[in-house]
Amino acid sequence: MKKSYSTLVLFLIYSKKTLAQSLTASILKGPYPVINFTILEELYHWPLANNWSEIRKRKLEECVRNLFVIPYDAEICRKWAEVTVEAKQKGRPLSLKDA
Repeated sequence: MKKSYSTLVLFLIYSKKTLAQSLTASILKGPYPVINFTILEELYHWPLANNWSEIRKRKLEECVRNLFVIPYDAEICRKWAEVTVEAKQKGRPLSLKDA
């Protein structure tokens, strides 16, 4: 089974915080990690918005190469629509940031 990671988890991995360093090994070991294209966009956004060093950019690129990006298709969009409607009906609405 593939693991799916949120932007927050990936942010923790690449932030300069000690917590991120301690979590990195345990989070990324195991099944092949999976992200969606909106998370990939956010990953590419961070270096541009925060003027990252070339070393940090290379480390991010190394990580991205090890991720499977779920491709966009109509079925993915239908499933996301189902998930968001069900969550809203249960009183726990999801935003696009939760994608």
